[in-house]
Amino acid sequence: MISMITKAVCISVAVLFPFSIPAQVKYYQDKDKTHLWGEISRDDFRQKEYLSWYEENYVLDNTLHKNVIKELGEVEVKIFLGTWCGDSKKWVPRFHRVWDESGLLEENVSYIGLHNKDDNYKRGPNNEELGLNIHRVPTFIFYRKGEEIGRIVERPLNDMATDISQIALGIPSKPRYQAVQIIDEMFGKEPIDSLQTNIMDVARKIYRVCSGLSELNTYGYVLIAQGKSLEAEIVFKLNKILYRYHPKVYDSLGEYYMNQEKYDLAKENYIKVLEIDIQDQNAIKQLNEIYQWEKENISTNDHR
Repeated sequence: MISMITKAVCISVAVLFPFSIPAQVKYYQDKDKTHLWGEISRDDFRQKEYLSWYEENYVLDNTLHKNVIKELGEVEVKIFLGTWCGDSKKWVPRFHRVWDESGLLEENVSYIGLHNKDDNYKRGPNNEELGLNIHRVPTFIFYRKGEEIGRIVERPLNDMATDISQIALGIPSKPRYQAVQIIDEMFGKEPIDSLQTNIMDVARKIYRVCSGLSELNTYGYVLIAQGKSLEAEIVFKLNKILYRYHPKVYDSLGEYYMNQEKYDLAKENYIKVLEIDIQDQNAIKQLNEIYQWEKENISTNDHR
């Protein structure tokens, strides 16, 4: 039935699936595949599009300490995931297996399916992710009486059973991508102008914990999708400082400036890409577009 949805980018399927699927569930198309977007339920994973990977990964990956995990009886978990994401396909079913084997209530778990394209990149249809620093999926956030007591970002540091046990014991592991965590906290405390001025100080605070250029690169695009362009610029600049010999950091910053119509800055970064990799086809294409724009604008100005 889902395969019949071929034209709508985002439509409600409550009419098509009347059995316990909430009206908030939405679908969109991606390479002839249908993905969940928005509020979803566990029943959705049993639909034919998702059932094979769900059943394959509904396993325990270590010894389960049920008596420890049962301490999470009153804890609520909010899971942000993407049915397009390999890590979500692997770790959400594993979470369910640990939760089920421990005898915990499914009603204490909620799910938000995120988009993976363009302006909606890693966003829910109702901005459910805003304010929660969601930049990787899956992200599991554990709450006790409304207060966050731990989270697992993208994948466990140990294994699912162990990481959940540590949260139950009150000694959660630090989630992955600590550089993003530090920057996100700074955005909440310090003015953007101050962070721009003192960007080298920010770089010094994160360089030991940054896992690689993709950590900040992904975060930058998430911020763009959220409409936080000034924050995104800082993140892309930080990536350039930390990984100045990699062409990708200049490519992302060049793309950012192109979208902001700051063509001189875009050109500067795409030229830097070619200094590192002279055959980079995207940089060549973007520079040709900039040169064409400059030619047209110079010609227009000459005729005024």
